[in-house]
Amino acid sequence: MTKYYSEVLGYSIVKKEEEVVYLTNGPDHHNIILTQASKPEVISYGYQLTNNESLEAYSSYLTDNGFANEIKTNLLAGVEELIEVKDPAGNTVHLFHSISESKHVCTTQGIAPYKLGHVAFFSNRAKETIDFYQNILNFYFTDTIGGGLANFLTCNYEHHVINIVDAPFSGVHHIAFQLKDASHHFNSADLLARANIPVLWGPTRHTAGHNIAAYHKDPEGNIIELYTDMDVFI
Repeated sequence: MTKYYSEVLGYSIVKKEEEVVYLTNGPDHHNIILTQASKPEVISYGYQLTNNESLEAYSSYLTDNGFANEIKTNLLAGVEELIEVKDPAGNTVHLFHSISESKHVCTTQGIAPYKLGHVAFFSNRAKETIDFYQNILNFYFTDTIGGGLANFLTCNYEHHVINIVDAPFSGVHHIAFQLKDASHHFNSADLLARANIPVLWGPTRHTAGHNIAAYHKDPEGNIIELYTDMDVFI
């Protein structure tokens, strides 16, 4: 996984410990953390808060709305303090104000995405999970497919930063990285081919979001989306 994310995706290794690897492709200390575990899974998702409200105030707000949470310090390298809470799908969510800067230098290898753009996950409590992100974390609901099968929400200018898929179980569906333009897509497909990584689907134009997307699997079998040209949320 470390070789894939550094050599194929082109992320830079910021810090490497015995069982944890931090990677980045921008000014933040890290965007991805790989942790040795007994089974493949997403351990947590992190979101940076955009105003100066104290973590204590956010923690109280979560508690008042029935979500047990804990403020933790120095849990992750580069993040001094964060709130840890579980969403109704069972995902561990980290909320933090600031993250230290990396000494990242633009890579000359691999795909080198513009950024980690969104995540999609299955939820066996889809309605409650949508309510959590929309009404507790103040995400905007932007789109749906299949009458509520796939549900898209955003917290920034993009069409979506999460996609909640209604299912009888919970777990990751895919992780998506934004490319710079269509030519970047073509070059990425060639790089994947040279690395003997087959493209599962695409490039194709989506309906919700209208982004050009292609999918492949990382070494653990997680579905990775590479996309560009997504709708902008105003």
